[in-house]
Amino acid sequence: MTEMNQRFLFASAPDSWGVLDYPGPSWAQSYEKMLDEMAQAGYTGSELGPYGFFPTDPGVLQPQLDKRKLKLLASFVPVKMTDTGASKAVIERIRKVGNLLSALKAPFLVIADDQ
Repeated sequence: MTEMNQRFLFASAPDSWGVLDYPGPSWAQSYEKMLDEMAQAGYTGSELGPYGFFPTDPGVLQPQLDKRKLKLLASFVPVKMTDTGASKAVIERIRKVGNLLSALKAPFLVIADDQ
């Protein structure tokens, strides 16, 4: 039996630093310091968190991630799935977040009901 080297990679998210889904006092903290702390803790990736907390310009965010050797992995997008009148807004929100994730080569978009 041969021994295999296994490497586990761990990721975090802004909500682990208390950043809530919508702008408020939790958004006052520095995203740069948060990314520093993620890297110092040994994380190798992060979720985007709520749209607008991290920079939404890929040309700004990517260098910040690269500097810390972090990868952007996903975003959680809360949407009101039972509100048929909100479909246009839902599609726009998914498109906006999806475009940013795509530009940063993040492989996952998680959609869940926001009741």
